[in-house]
Amino acid sequence: DACRAAPRCSVLGTAACEGANWRGVCRGLGAARPQSQLGCTHPACARVAEASAAESGQFSLNCVWSPRLKAVSGRSDAYCAHSLLPWAARGELNASVMDFTPNYICDADAMARIHDSAAGRPEAVKFIVVVRDPVARAFSEWSMFALGSLRYRERGQDTSRAFASQPSRRPLSAGWNWDPVKNFSAAMAYKLQALQRCNRSLYLNVSRLRQLPTTELAAYLRKCFDYGRATMYATSSMYSACLLHALRYFKREQFLVLRYEDLMAMDAAATLRLLSRFTGLHLDDSTAAKARGQCQPARLRAGKQGKADAPPNAYSSSSPHAAEMLAEAAPQLEAVFAPYNALLRELLHPRLSWAASDHRKVPLSAEAKARVAAERYQRRLALRRRQVSRRVAQIERAAEVRSRIGGAAAAAGRGAGRGAIARGARRRGGARRLPGRRAEAH
Repeated sequence: DACRAAPRCSVLGTAACEGANWRGVCRGLGAARPQSQLGCTHPACARVAEASAAESGQFSLNCVWSPRLKAVSGRSDAYCAHSLLPWAARGELNASVMDFTPNYICDADAMARIHDSAAGRPEAVKFIVVVRDPVARAFSEWSMFALGSLRYRERGQDTSRAFASQPSRRPLSAGWNWDPVKNFSAAMAYKLQALQRCNRSLYLNVSRLRQLPTTELAAYLRKCFDYGRATMYATSSMYSACLLHALRYFKREQFLVLRYEDLMAMDAAATLRLLSRFTGLHLDDSTAAKARGQCQPARLRAGKQGKADAPPNAYSSSSPHAAEMLAEAAPQLEAVFAPYNALLRELLHPRLSWAASDHRKVPLSAEAKARVAAERYQRRLALRRRQVSRRVAQIERAAEVRSRIGGAAAAAGRGAGRGAIARGARRRGGARRLPGRRAEAH
């Protein structure tokens, strides 16, 4: 209802190609001409309809028509809230909006925009920041972008057997394989060299970093931390530099900073209650109980059941040589991150620290290394199959949409043609009576 009442027209969902919203790009989305307009909606709402089910997902992957919607509600046309955050005008909504990304905290411009768009109440904004051992975090991100990993719906199933028996199974997630550098020490060396070249006077110099005016600190983050983008393994682990800038805009009490290692040992219901108290959002007992059943860390599930029923969604175990690579890189990285960790304790809490054991792994046996290597090979095959099948599905879907639109256009053309013949007959004198027949147009 809020979507329908808003006075602006949508530019998302199927409505993006309705009426006056239609643009040339709509042709590539399956709408060769403007679609029928069903009225204005909030810009953050995407209309999904049974009649345009084939097109709905192409406009917004988050808003796709589902037959279940009709089965549950009896509706064949509905609105999907794609995102409220960028579009809610002041006074338009009375809601608490949550958003997640690992990029905001190191994005100097994002912090400024969040502060300026807080409707005059920046003190109402709350941040939940999860920080992990910097070496382990950097290794995990590098593993994701250089090595990759997969998880499946069948919890705990061995991946090598899964591919052999069911080659068409679809994985839930896969690594990106963006980084061609397959050695962690080398990858980190490249990143640290780039950071040093970016600004030699500020490299590992946190005392000077603290003295920078906000504008200069923001400029340094933009130039050298690259807005917290992906594959910034070193700078994204220098939490204190990013939080130092964020604290120029927001008060310390607006940040709840949790160590990842503590979070993975906390009871899920207790974690939710902590978040509820910090954010002021209501939490009932039934929701807390449900969280304990669905979101309990694997370590705690293992304690109750004797063993973990699912491996963690971790990328840092993708390499059979993870322990050796961490051991090789750790001494240098511990020295690099030490001044930033010290500043973090000074800014936030004296106990916010890590030990070497937090980024240490036990080396695998030769048999285990062979198994992990075989699984990595199977993951590469799965990733390639998924890419190919996705592209084939996109081509088939586009062809189906074009066929549907082409058929409708042809039908409309035939109807228009018959109308033109009839109008031509009337202009030429109408109908003449043939022997034994009713009057016909000619």
